Amino acid sequence: MEKLFVTDPTTGATGIMDTFGSTIDSLTDPTNGVITAEINAFTSQTTELTTEITAEQARISAYQTNLQNEFSQMNATLLKYKQIGNAINSSSNNNSNSSNGVFG
Repeated sequence: MEKLFVTDPTTGATGIMDTFGSTIDSLTDPTNGVITAEINAFTSQTTELTTEITAEQARISAYQTNLQNEFSQMNATLLKYKQIGNAINSSSNNNSNSSNGVFG
Protein backbone atom coordinates (compact mmCIF):
# COMPACT_ATOMS: atom_id res chain seq x y z
CA MET A 1 0.00 0.00 0.00
CA GLU A 2 2.85 2.37 0.81
CA LYS A 3 4.20 1.97 -2.73
CA LEU A 4 1.04 3.56 -4.11
CA PHE A 5 2.06 6.88 -2.61
CA VAL A 6 5.87 6.80 -2.81
CA THR A 7 8.32 6.74 -5.70
CA ASP A 8 10.82 3.87 -5.52
CA PRO A 9 13.91 4.72 -7.60
CA THR A 10 15.29 1.20 -7.21
CA THR A 11 12.35 -0.38 -9.00
CA GLY A 12 11.33 2.58 -11.14
CA ALA A 13 7.85 2.52 -9.66
CA THR A 14 6.13 5.85 -9.26
CA GLY A 15 3.57 6.44 -6.61
CA ILE A 16 0.28 8.23 -7.07
CA MET A 17 1.59 11.41 -5.48
CA ASP A 18 4.45 11.61 -7.98
CA THR A 19 2.02 11.11 -10.86
CA PHE A 20 -0.34 13.64 -9.36
CA GLY A 21 2.50 16.13 -8.87
CA SER A 22 3.71 15.67 -12.44
CA THR A 23 0.20 16.23 -13.75
CA ILE A 24 -0.20 19.41 -11.72
CA ASP A 25 3.22 20.62 -12.93
CA SER A 26 2.28 20.01 -16.56
CA LEU A 27 -1.01 21.85 -16.11
CA THR A 28 0.49 24.88 -14.40
CA ASP A 29 3.77 25.19 -16.33
CA PRO A 30 4.07 28.94 -17.08
CA THR A 31 5.41 28.31 -20.60
CA ASN A 32 3.77 25.17 -21.96
CA GLY A 33 1.06 24.40 -19.41
CA VAL A 34 -2.53 23.75 -20.37
CA ILE A 35 -3.74 26.57 -18.16
CA THR A 36 -1.27 28.99 -19.76
CA ALA A 37 -2.42 27.86 -23.21
CA GLU A 38 -6.06 28.50 -22.25
CA ILE A 39 -5.22 31.93 -20.86
CA ASN A 40 -3.35 32.77 -24.06
CA ALA A 41 -6.30 31.59 -26.17
CA PHE A 42 -8.72 33.73 -24.15
CA THR A 43 -6.40 36.72 -24.42
CA SER A 44 -6.20 36.26 -28.18
CA GLN A 45 -9.99 35.99 -28.46
CA THR A 46 -10.41 39.11 -26.34
CA THR A 47 -8.03 41.02 -28.59
CA GLU A 48 -9.85 39.86 -31.73
CA LEU A 49 -13.24 40.78 -30.27
CA THR A 50 -11.98 44.19 -29.19
CA THR A 51 -10.70 44.81 -32.72
CA GLU A 52 -14.04 43.74 -34.21
CA ILE A 53 -15.98 45.92 -31.76
CA THR A 54 -13.82 48.93 -32.60
CA ALA A 55 -14.35 48.37 -36.33
CA GLU A 56 -18.13 47.99 -35.88
CA GLN A 57 -18.31 51.13 -33.75
CA ALA A 58 -16.50 53.07 -36.48
CA ARG A 59 -18.84 51.64 -39.14
CA ILE A 60 -21.92 52.51 -37.08
CA SER A 61 -20.60 56.01 -36.41
CA ALA A 62 -20.03 56.59 -40.14
CA TYR A 63 -23.51 55.24 -40.89
CA GLN A 64 -25.02 57.56 -38.26
CA THR A 65 -23.21 60.56 -39.75
CA ASN A 66 -24.45 59.61 -43.22
CA LEU A 67 -28.05 59.32 -41.99
CA GLN A 68 -27.81 62.67 -40.19
CA ASN A 69 -26.49 64.31 -43.38
CA GLU A 70 -29.30 62.78 -45.45
CA PHE A 71 -31.87 63.94 -42.90
CA SER A 72 -30.46 67.48 -42.97
CA GLN A 73 -30.61 67.50 -46.78
CA MET A 74 -34.19 66.21 -46.67
CA ASN A 75 -35.18 68.95 -44.22
CA ALA A 76 -33.55 71.61 -46.40
CA THR A 77 -35.39 70.29 -49.46
CA LEU A 78 -38.72 70.24 -47.61
CA LEU A 79 -38.15 73.80 -46.45
CA LYS A 80 -37.56 74.89 -50.06
CA TYR A 81 -40.76 73.12 -51.17
CA LYS A 82 -42.69 74.77 -48.35
CA GLN A 83 -41.34 78.20 -49.38
CA ILE A 84 -42.27 77.51 -53.01
CA GLY A 85 -45.75 76.39 -51.93
CA ASN A 86 -46.20 79.51 -49.83
CA ALA A 87 -45.07 81.69 -52.74
CA ILE A 88 -47.52 79.98 -55.10
CA ASN A 89 -50.36 80.35 -52.60
CA SER A 90 -49.49 84.00 -52.04
CA SER A 91 -49.32 84.65 -55.77
CA SER A 92 -52.60 82.82 -56.33
CA ASN A 93 -54.30 84.81 -53.57
CA ASN A 94 -52.98 88.10 -55.01
CA ASN A 95 -54.22 87.18 -58.47
CA SER A 96 -57.64 86.27 -57.10
CA ASN A 97 -57.95 89.54 -55.21
CA SER A 98 -56.89 91.67 -58.17
CA SER A 99 -59.23 89.78 -60.51
CA ASN A 100 -62.13 90.34 -58.18
CA GLY A 101 -61.36 94.04 -58.01
CA VAL A 102 -61.23 94.47 -61.79
CA PHE A 103 -64.27 92.46 -62.72
CA GLY A 104 -66.22 92.69 -59.46
